[in-house]
This record gives sequence, structure tokens and C-alpha cells, in this order.
Amino acid sequence: THSGNTFSNLQSGMTAPDFQLQDMTGESHNLADFLSDRMVVVVFWATWSQRSINELQDIENFQAEWLAGKVSILAVNVNSQTLSASSKDSIQSQIEALQTSHHYFWDDGLGVFQQYGVIAVPSTVILDENGTVRTLINGYSGTGRTILEDSLKAMLGLLSAQKSQLDTSGYQP
Repeated sequence: THSGNTFSNLQSGMTAPDFQLQDMTGESHNLADFLSDRMVVVVFWATWSQRSINELQDIENFQAEWLAGKVSILAVNVNSQTLSASSKDSIQSQIEALQTSHHYFWDDGLGVFQQYGVIAVPSTVILDENGTVRTLINGYSGTGRTILEDSLKAMLGLLSAQKSQLDTSGYQP
């Protein structure tokens, strides 16, 4: 776990609260729909944040190199409290330009953003297949990229937990 004030309402070891959001086509999905046999990475991102764009592109590169089929990526757009039709069109154009395979969702009203206690954009939650919070990442600097990559590799058994230097202490139910 990357500690510090990452999310005000989540801690490592907790079960992530379920949520329901609409994808870009207007279809509703729950977090639980993506849990079962794979990990889930939830990225709270915005088009106005270049670090968000960098993170989404890095995750896509991880997918191409070693992550494909092992994790679901849920990219939750938190551009603003309310999104007009033209704002959604603009965001959708940027998503298409990114050419990623992630699942994209609107957080219209920022309900999930607030439910999870997101403090910075981008912010990332890595969940195991049971929905347990394993890693929380605030922002996306070079350190954030390393933590993201090491956390995913360690959870997939591609990197020993000792090598990743992750702090696995935290909330124990």
C-alpha cells in the first residue's frame, strides 16, 4: 500500500464499496460485475490532468506487455460535478484518441469520487478478485508509476513481495 492521505474513505485491507456507474454508451455497471476471477484497477481521472492521461497510457502499455487478460481497468471520469452533452462529447473524443482497451465510466455528480474519498486526480485503487483494497495511489508521478507496476506484478506473482517494497500493513477486518 502506498500510504499517506491517498483516499479519505479507504484503507488497505478493506472491502471496496460497490458502486454503479454508466459507461460511455449509457449502460449501467456495478463494481461487482468486474470482480471474480481477476483483479480490478479503478483509476479516477480527468481530461484536464496530463498525469491522468499518462497513467491510462502506461496501463495500456502494461496490458500489451504483461498484463493482458489478468485485470479489469475501470477508468472513472471525474472532470466536473456535472457534465453537459458537449463536455461528454469532448471527453469521449479524448478517450477515442487514447486508443485504450479500458472500461470508461462517467461519475456524473461525483458520487463515487466522494464515496471513496478521492483527494487528488488521478488516484488509483487496486483491488484483488474479492474486492479487497490492496494498493492506493495518490497522483501519478514517477514514484506512482513504479508503485502501480510493482503492485500489479507482485499481486500476479511476477515480482516477489519483498522486491516490490510494498507496505502491506493497514486495515485488518
